[in-house]
Amino acid sequence: MTFEPIRELRELFARERMLGFCDVRLPLPGSPSGILRINRPGDSNRSGHYLALLFLIDAESDETRLAVERWLASVKWAEWPEKLHSIDMVIDMPNAESPAGLVQKQVDVYLRPEVEIGRPETIAAIHRTLPGISRMEVGEMVAWDEAEAAPAGGTKDARAGGLLGRLAGLLGRGKG
Repeated sequence: MTFEPIRELRELFARERMLGFCDVRLPLPGSPSGILRINRPGDSNRSGHYLALLFLIDAESDETRLAVERWLASVKWAEWPEKLHSIDMVIDMPNAESPAGLVQKQVDVYLRPEVEIGRPETIAAIHRTLPGISRMEVGEMVAWDEAEAAPAGGTKDARAGGLLGRLAGLLGRGKG
């Protein structure tokens, strides 16, 4: 069986009802960076009113991996509701086993019942307050429907060199 990363990304994002993504950079030596993916639970999980934030951070060496894991564990995620009142609580999920060269970290953000989970304003508020809670640099948030609508080969505007251009260019092409 051949590994087809583009097809697999499309299938994963379709299953998980992704709302948006952005690039992130941690304030550590070497400036480890990666992607934050925001999704909401699929139809099979109606038990919670939450968004799942999945951080995928590049960590080529064991030393970098340990530093990233320690740093992510030091973030005071539980303080987020004090900064953004639409959040009811935040659960720092146990670390998943990550493949070589990558650190995965999930944080579940439970919203107050009156907050509409998929609204652009909700995602924008989470994106806007994330740097204050996490101390990481956060790039432009790209709504998933923008990436799906991007033409093959990416975009030609000022964002083309950024995350949107890199991901939409790959995901906008034909077969993976």
